Amino acid sequence: MFRMSRNGHEPIVDVDHGMAIGPAIRKSEPGRYHVGGISADPLSCGQIATSRRVESGWRQLILAALICFGLASETQAERVPEDRNTATVIVRGVVESIDESWTLEFDYYRIWIRVDSVERGPSITPRDRVAVSCFRWSRHLPLPGESGHRSIPEVGDLIRAFAHPAGTENRANYPDWYDLIAASPRGWLARTWARRKIRAFTMMAGVGVVVFLVVRLVKSTKRRAKSPDQ
Repeated sequence: MFRMSRNGHEPIVDVDHGMAIGPAIRKSEPGRYHVGGISADPLSCGQIATSRRVESGWRQLILAALICFGLASETQAERVPEDRNTATVIVRGVVESIDESWTLEFDYYRIWIRVDSVERGPSITPRDRVAVSCFRWSRHLPLPGESGHRSIPEVGDLIRAFAHPAGTENRANYPDWYDLIAASPRGWLARTWARRKIRAFTMMAGVGVVVFLVVRLVKSTKRRAKSPDQ
């Protein structure tokens, strides 16, 4: 069966076969019609209710997704850049170590600096070891968000850092927070190994290789054990 309708109107007529569509349209008012196939058996009340619930559920799901995307866009918008001249902590020193952590999207860093001179900074003196926190947006999901600080120093770099007190540590000025005075004298391998992410990846790769070799050894031993009997 076929059902004829017009946009914004109730269905006009149902016809039994395709040959009857033309005559039915000629008998109706001029305009654009929609013709679709329908089942010859009428839908039950339960089928109609189920169809309406499914349609309503899809609408609610799409609406919820749009709301979440809008909230994410609002709460994770790019942060306004800060003027380095307003930093209340300005120190010069060597990066001694870097603590790293990460999530699905972001890499977080705690930069430990051995201070050799202080331009600004309450209760900071030369030879102090101060921490400055910063982050990078490294794995971009399809949502707007803060891109993070522009760069991360290497262990051994001599830098001039700009930060703001944040509890027991300091928050790096956003997004530009340090000047590189002298690059680290350490070799490329030492600087690469100082990154926790590289060490973690190397450890996981090593574990994978060991597991692979053990499995191969076990299989080889079993084959040799079976060969005399064959």
